[in-house]
Amino acid sequence: MKKHLLILACACFTLASCGDINKEETGEKPGLEELPGIGNNEGNDPTEELAPDQQQAKLQSVGEKLLAEFPAESFETIATIAEEFEKTYNKEGYDLSEFEEWMRTVTETAYIREYDETSIENEYHYISKKNLLILLSNHTGLFTFGPDKVTVSPFEGTKAVFNLNGKNYEAEISSSGAVTTGYYKYEYHCINNYVNNYVSDGVLHKEKVDREALITIGVPENVSITIKEEGTPLATVNAKFNLNISSEQVQFSTDAFAAEFTILINGYEFKLNKTGYEGPASKAQMMATISGNGTTLITAVGTADLFLSNKTVESRYVTDYQDFYTTETQIIFEKFENFKVAMDILGEIQVTGTCTDMNKFDEEYNIIVDALMYDNSTRPEPNDEEVAAEHTKNINELTEFGVYYDNGSNKQADIEFEYFYEYEEWMDDWGYIGSSYQVGIHPVIVFNNGTRNKIEDFFTESAFGNLIDLMNEFVDSYTTVFGYFFE
Repeated sequence: MKKHLLILACACFTLASCGDINKEETGEKPGLEELPGIGNNEGNDPTEELAPDQQQAKLQSVGEKLLAEFPAESFETIATIAEEFEKTYNKEGYDLSEFEEWMRTVTETAYIREYDETSIENEYHYISKKNLLILLSNHTGLFTFGPDKVTVSPFEGTKAVFNLNGKNYEAEISSSGAVTTGYYKYEYHCINNYVNNYVSDGVLHKEKVDREALITIGVPENVSITIKEEGTPLATVNAKFNLNISSEQVQFSTDAFAAEFTILINGYEFKLNKTGYEGPASKAQMMATISGNGTTLITAVGTADLFLSNKTVESRYVTDYQDFYTTETQIIFEKFENFKVAMDILGEIQVTGTCTDMNKFDEEYNIIVDALMYDNSTRPEPNDEEVAAEHTKNINELTEFGVYYDNGSNKQADIEFEYFYEYEEWMDDWGYIGSSYQVGIHPVIVFNNGTRNKIEDFFTESAFGNLIDLMNEFVDSYTTVFGYFFE
């Protein structure tokens, strides 16, 4: 599979549920905390410059250490509980009627539909309004899973309790702090020129349908999910939000948000923090860390000069029978510059990457693809390799990468891009002859001694055989632990 530069996307977490929302605004813009430097190793002692084969050995050693930090057995308890819960409470004949009734109430609370009919011209106007609050945190109830049925009773929060193999478990969702609201609007309009038309008193009546959907999303400052066994936490998810968004439709040009997520499971911490977007400052950043038993295993950071805007887009479709269009808001990347990413693995490998203009990168890539496409279906050849070469050079001028070891100051390798086109003919078991033609760019590792290797030529089985075997064993072990859910 051919690879090109991945684009960092800042997305708002909206695993939504439903209910009433109280709007509170502080007017305070969430600030973005300073990120740690990775790969910015000026002032550090230089490490020994490694030849390509030495770097292969270094990467394999670190890869083996990293896999050893994530044994599948560490997550076996959670997997077993999920499997037993599924087998016990999702079996045929188990009575979920009270829970289903509770869910119907939730849905009805969230969904308001207004219907207006103007009979003179057969015009129908539907207005849908939905109020959503993430993670069901504003719908309360205690769900008790018994041997044959689940019962729902009043409760201040949202909690489920159940028993598996003689042990008591509970799962609870809670929220706190002010709730910030955002809005999204969608419109649909259709004039039906044929179906159901009729003439009355010499007047041709057309069916006209207008639909509007207004979705309100409420986000509390804090949301948490906790799973306990006999009162002891097994897994915890904590989320924190700091949002300053417009009172009506979300406006990315003026709005700002920051968020933090932490997942704790059996001594492991998966954390996304110092993450957010500031429209007025045209800034976005993220930081993610994975730790095991107090030791930081992986750290990744990213920053960009990012400016987003809202654009109302209308899609129209006209036939002899219908004329309809939709109106919705899309997010436009007006500015996506100085995109920087860095990753640290076990403190032994640091990888950095920069793109000065992601929008320009996308434009250059599309030109390369167009230049490499072909018209001759018998034996395809690229239309214009000179153009492809020129714009591949432009992409390499936009990007810069670095590979460092042990936080040393000297860069051990770089990554550049080369264009490619590949034509392949094949025959299936029934004698059908087909072909495929792929074009694009792929990364090439460039070492200080001038050696250049495509990714697949560097990470060979002969050089990384032991790591490949360990990776296969790693996948097999997780497949065993979570195998029930893959059947």
